[in-house]
Amino acid sequence: MAPRKRSTMWNHFRDLENGTVKCGYCSKILSVAAGSFGNLNRHLRTVHPAVILSTPKPTEMVHNEDVVDDPGTPVESDTPNSKVTTKQQSSITNFLQSKKPVSIVRSKQLDDQVTRMIVKGYYSFRMVDDKEFRKFVEMLNPGYQLPCRQTVSKNLIPRLYNCTLEQLKQQIQSSTAICLTTDGWTCINNRGYIAITAHYIEPNGTLSSICLSCEEFNERHTSTNLANYLKNITVEWDINYKIVAIVTDNAPNLNAYHLN
Repeated sequence: MAPRKRSTMWNHFRDLENGTVKCGYCSKILSVAAGSFGNLNRHLRTVHPAVILSTPKPTEMVHNEDVVDDPGTPVESDTPNSKVTTKQQSSITNFLQSKKPVSIVRSKQLDDQVTRMIVKGYYSFRMVDDKEFRKFVEMLNPGYQLPCRQTVSKNLIPRLYNCTLEQLKQQIQSSTAICLTTDGWTCINNRGYIAITAHYIEPNGTLSSICLSCEEFNERHTSTNLANYLKNITVEWDINYKIVAIVTDNAPNLNAYHLN
């Protein structure tokens, strides 16, 4: 018989010291008189296919004086006044529901996806503080910690904005010629606004449009101020040397747009 300390089979069987062993799962008596564990291996693979042989001590023999949280079927002992029990094998759901924290990279990916969902769906920031929503996310992935609404508004959305802005700048650089459309207006509370949109053809032939700016314009809507603003936006996006046309309505101040 092979030495006990050199074989992992003794994590699954109990030696009866008479050339036989007892299975720690079903209590079946098997022979090892020939010194081979082949029949033990076959027994585990055939009768107990769920047992992972590479995992040490899936069943642990303990005496009655030890504390057993979840005892299994009692197994006889050689000691008259000692009762031996077998711990129940852990269920796979215990591992699936583990609250082991996710990696930093994975957590960042999940944060970005939650932010995109809020932005594209126009959801309130307080959605991430909703008790039922947090419980739902925890059920899907117990190791992921949802950010609070302050983190979403002050960190995640600005980070997503800057990342998207850099992607758009790289995308528009692939064009060789760009046309602009622009317009300005004054709202009911006398605040002035201006919007600028770039239109270009991508290398694959797709027509694309990007809003370069849409914000409040506090200066007077003179042709000089509008032209300077337009020039600054094109320089910021590094496309001032690619502009081939600018389309506006017939407002006199807009007709005076020019690029030096």
